[in-house]
Amino acid sequence: MTTSRIKRCDHCNCVYTYHPSTYGFMPEYNDPHHCSECLKVIEAALKNVPVKFKKKWVETSDYTREQIIDAQNVRMSDGSPTMLNALRLPVRRVMPGLFSLDGTSSSQNVCEMMSDPVSKTMIYYSVTWWPKKPDEVEIKKEVFWDVENNVVAKNQEDYRN
Repeated sequence: MTTSRIKRCDHCNCVYTYHPSTYGFMPEYNDPHHCSECLKVIEAALKNVPVKFKKKWVETSDYTREQIIDAQNVRMSDGSPTMLNALRLPVRRVMPGLFSLDGTSSSQNVCEMMSDPVSKTMIYYSVTWWPKKPDEVEIKKEVFWDVENNVVAKNQEDYRN
């Protein structure tokens, strides 16, 4: 099944067809904001500009598994003052699961937005563990990574919307 949208290019204002999802054929230059001609020019111009920052998951010891799970449970209950919970929508960030090769178990994942102790901004924390090995816990947080210096970017709040 193929879906398509008729759009107007943000730059040249010509009408073009955008394919947000498709089965089989996917156009090479497909963008919700620019026609294929403008997108080719944009990509060619940006080809020589290096990426300076990217999002990355890094290991952390800021929180424990129990603290992250408890924070999610509080948010999902009526006690959280978020807009989504005021509407009573149980929203969770979906993280990819892992499965054991013998097919006997799968990993457990919880992802929750929590306050970073250093920057005091809200960022995503993820905890992953295997039910058969509950003591082997992997806790990560999503940060902006300085690609040029190969370190966590300073002033994380400057990169968030």
